[in-house]
Amino acid sequence: MAASECVRPADETALVIEAAEAEPLVAEFRAAFDRSAVEGAPAHVTLLYPFLHPDAISDEELRELGAFFARRASFDFELAGVCGFPGVLYLVPDPLPPFDGLTRALADRYPACPPYGGAFADPIPHLTVAQSPPAPSLDDVAARFQARADAVPPIRCTAGSVTLLVKRGGRWSRGPRFPLAAVATRTIETARLRLVPLAPEHADALHEVYRDPAVRRFLVSRPTSREDFERIFARALECGRTLGMWAIFPRDGDQLLGRCGFYSFSERARPELAILLASEAWGRGLASEAAGACLRFAFEERGWSEVVALVRPGNAPALRVLHKLGMSPEATLELAGEPAQLHRMTRAGLARTTVRAAPPS
Repeated sequence: MAASECVRPADETALVIEAAEAEPLVAEFRAAFDRSAVEGAPAHVTLLYPFLHPDAISDEELRELGAFFARRASFDFELAGVCGFPGVLYLVPDPLPPFDGLTRALADRYPACPPYGGAFADPIPHLTVAQSPPAPSLDDVAARFQARADAVPPIRCTAGSVTLLVKRGGRWSRGPRFPLAAVATRTIETARLRLVPLAPEHADALHEVYRDPAVRRFLVSRPTSREDFERIFARALECGRTLGMWAIFPRDGDQLLGRCGFYSFSERARPELAILLASEAWGRGLASEAAGACLRFAFEERGWSEVVALVRPGNAPALRVLHKLGMSPEATLELAGEPAQLHRMTRAGLARTTVRAAPPS
C-alpha cells in the first residue's frame, strides 16, 4: 500500500481510545476550541491517525483489526496533568506505556500509515482540550481550564476497547469498536509455572516472601513494616491493572512462590520488569521462566518497544537471569542511597533470548 493511499483530504479514519469519563470536564472547552469536537469526534486519546481511507477498510480488515486488539490487554488510566504542545492544550494520560505500546504495534502493522504522517519521531499520547484559538489566547484558555481541572479529582478511565472514527464530508462518526482483552482474567502458563493476575488475596503469602532475609537482601524497595508492605503491594496491584503483575505458582500447585510483572514510576517511564521469588524456589531456573513469560507478554501481546530492569550490583543470581533473558546493562543509578544497575531489552532482543515460555492461555 502506498503512503498516499492512507489518507485523502476529505475522508479519513483514526483509531482512538475514547474517554467518555472526561466529557464533563472537557466538553465545553473542546466545543469552543477543538476543531475535531466541532466535527463530531468524542473526547479521545489517539492511537493512530491518519489511518486507512474509509473505502480501503474491508470486512476482512475489520475482522483482522478485531483479532489484533483482542490480543492486547485492556487497562485503566487517569487524566490529571494539564500540558501543552505549541498551539495545543491537552490532558496527560497516566500511565503512558500502554498507549505507546498500542501505537507502536499499529505502526508496525501498518507501515504506510505512520502516526501523524511521520511528523513526530516519538508522538506523546494526549487528550486534546483546545487548539490554537484565535481569541482568547491559548494561554488564557489554559488558565481557565487549569482552574477547572484543579477543582475536580483526577479522572479515572478504562481503556476497554478501541474505536474506529470515520470522517466523511468533514464530519467524524463512530465506526466499529474493537474490545481489548481483560487483564484481570488473564493467566499465563509456562512449562512449570502458572502466573495468576495479582489480587488482594495474595497479600499475606507474598508478605511472607518479603520477610525472607535472603530475599530482602537485594530488594530495591524494602518494607520495614506490614503497613509499608501494604503500600508496596497496593502499587503492585495498580500496576497489575495497567501493565500486568502476576502471582507465581507451580503449574500444578497452590503455594505462592513470588510475583512478577511490570512497574512504571512516572508518566514517561519505560515499563520496568520486576520479579520476586521465594528463596526455596531459587536455583531451578524458575525466575528466568517467569520473567521470560512476562517479556513475551510485553513484546508480543502489548507491543512494547522496550523494557528495563533494576538490580543491585551484588545480586549475582538476578544478573545471571537478566543476561539469560538477553537484557543489556545501560547505566548505574543511585536508588534509596544505594547503587542499582539499569538493564534494557528491546523487542528485537526477544528473538535472541534463550528463554522460551508457553504462550498465554
